[in-house]
Amino acid sequence: MAEVDAGIQARLTGHAGLSALVNSVYSTLAPPGTAEPFITWRVFDDEPNEHMGSSGTPTTASVQVTSFTSTKAEQIAITTQLKDALGRYRGTEGSVTVQESFFTGYNDRYDNDEQYFQRDHEFTIHYEE
Repeated sequence: MAEVDAGIQARLTGHAGLSALVNSVYSTLAPPGTAEPFITWRVFDDEPNEHMGSSGTPTTASVQVTSFTSTKAEQIAITTQLKDALGRYRGTEGSVTVQESFFTGYNDRYDNDEQYFQRDHEFTIHYEE
């Protein structure tokens, strides 16, 4: 049974356009002192496809990818590359076969304490377990 986590990490770190813009990619949390720009991601919902006592495909995962940057222009560039990496994507990454993924939106905020921009990008990923 494939875990969607391995596929997400492989897709984000293997995407050339995104890799050119970010210093690092972390699951859930970045270590303190990580230099911007960087991204973190997390699965906040992973829902199997159950039908009257039997399991089917696909499983649907809701994923949040957060970018941390020092400028708004970096946010915009990273959003463009994230949409390219995960929006309308189909294929196999690691051991995970993605049937389809969708970009569903984002929201912005600014962290006054850390002095960086944050943008939460939301994706829905349908994959085979």
